[in-house]
Amino acid sequence: MSIYGLLIGIGLIIVIEYLLRSKQFKTKDIIVLTISTLFFSRLIFCLHNIPEFLNGVINPIAVWDGGLTIHGAILGILLATIYISRINKKSFLKISDLIFLFLPLTQAIGRFGNYFNHEIYGKPTNSILGIYIPLQNRLQGYEQYQKFHPTFIYESILNLLNLTILLILKKKKVKTGYITAIYLINYSIIRLLLNTVRIDKEYFLNIETSNIYSVIFLILGITFLLYLHNKKE
Repeated sequence: MSIYGLLIGIGLIIVIEYLLRSKQFKTKDIIVLTISTLFFSRLIFCLHNIPEFLNGVINPIAVWDGGLTIHGAILGILLATIYISRINKKSFLKISDLIFLFLPLTQAIGRFGNYFNHEIYGKPTNSILGIYIPLQNRLQGYEQYQKFHPTFIYESILNLLNLTILLILKKKKVKTGYITAIYLINYSIIRLLLNTVRIDKEYFLNIETSNIYSVIFLILGITFLLYLHNKKE
């Protein structure tokens, strides 16, 4: 297993342990959540790289070698949460709050795996923040550059900031659903900002797909927030 896969595994174990200790999830719920998250995260990645997938360059099963999309993971989490809440007859937002609370920690840990895979870096830079990327890992058109912005580190730090905000909200015992809404809003903003620096992008109708997903989840988060603001206790 690669270091990337190991770090993703550690992140998943932390979240799973937290969810089990909350006593709101059964073992079968955790299995459904894990499978849904990994499946949709990998599915969106494969859809972004159909030629490589069809040519056998990408093994759809080898998630430990990289190729997981956070937006696919969020979609998988939301769909699994709908299923779990209905089967167990529990509040969707109460369940989603528990999941999204520590998701930024998993993201922060997982992003360091991108360092070992030499991926998810940004534009070339000569600043002290720049990191060396081996020639074989440089994107086409950037072979002449050596140092690039470590956008994965930037995102890891911002995810930890997001985690801190969510923990503060939990400590203040905010209304159920606020953590879900704030997570969606915060991460969407984080990704939209970092996309201005990242150079590994996929497009649909000349629009960067990650920006499309981010705007969708941003609107969803704001919708949740407005709904909760107008809802009586």
